[in-house]
Amino acid sequence: MPVRHRFVFIPLALLWTLPAAAQEVFEMAFPGAEVIEERSASYGELRWMTSNVPNFDGRSEVATDAIEGATRTVGYALSADRSPLEVFRVYQGALSEAGFVSLFECETRDECGPGNPDTGLHAAMNPEDPMLNLGNDGRYGVYERISDGQREMVEVATSVQSFPQENRIQVRWGSTGAQVAALERLNADGIAAALAADGTAAIYGLEFETDSAVLRPEADAVLAEMAAYLSGTDANFLLVGHTDDVGALDYNMDLSARRAAAVRTALAERHGIAGGRMEAHGVGFLAPAASNADEAGRARNRRVEMVLC
Repeated sequence: MPVRHRFVFIPLALLWTLPAAAQEVFEMAFPGAEVIEERSASYGELRWMTSNVPNFDGRSEVATDAIEGATRTVGYALSADRSPLEVFRVYQGALSEAGFVSLFECETRDECGPGNPDTGLHAAMNPEDPMLNLGNDGRYGVYERISDGQREMVEVATSVQSFPQENRIQVRWGSTGAQVAALERLNADGIAAALAADGTAAIYGLEFETDSAVLRPEADAVLAEMAAYLSGTDANFLLVGHTDDVGALDYNMDLSARRAAAVRTALAERHGIAGGRMEAHGVGFLAPAASNADEAGRARNRRVEMVLC
């Protein structure tokens, strides 16, 4: 389950926990800026625009590029007396001094394309992160720095918001320096061993569409291992969905239950496992397997458990 948006108001000094190279990017916040959006991932994707789309209609393909690695996004609100142009020029200068080179820049929605979160530019670029809204007087830029074999990217967007009347800044950073955190994926024998030892087996790799209970094709291999184990026993099981703690408890309880039910349906319909042997439930983030303080822990918490019953 991807990280959802969290809106928080905290002192900027508390945010700077990234490596030094990334830290200096986020210390470029304008004086008086108020944090309204913050999220990070130990391994994710940063995708950016590579050419103008002045006639973007919400459906056309947008020319983009991307890197994978550590990512972070911070959004700020400023009083309406600070123009997007002023803020953007400050970021341009600071990034240049820090050794970043401009890869692409555009100004106003006539050049950059409309930024409506539902159908606009950023939704087409990043369907899991559609929060960029350039507005009528927005500025957009992407900047690159390569050092010691590590590639860092910074995306800066500024805009004017009408309701409330204020200026917004969004800064997104990505670096290729991170490694994918590996989660153990049990095969049929591993499931049998875990259930014999503990009465429960944590199943990772059951990938779902964003904020939905639709299984992605990447889950097929995991489902096949679950079915291989189930075919060799006549025991009954609970399928228990778990989430991280991002979002409201009621939302996660419902989502985890629907995802567990989707796994039950897939095992029955695709692999012939009797549905009556499997009971699906969801507990949201009530039973974490690790701390939710960082993405590595949240990844361990997003799972479906098989429980003997």
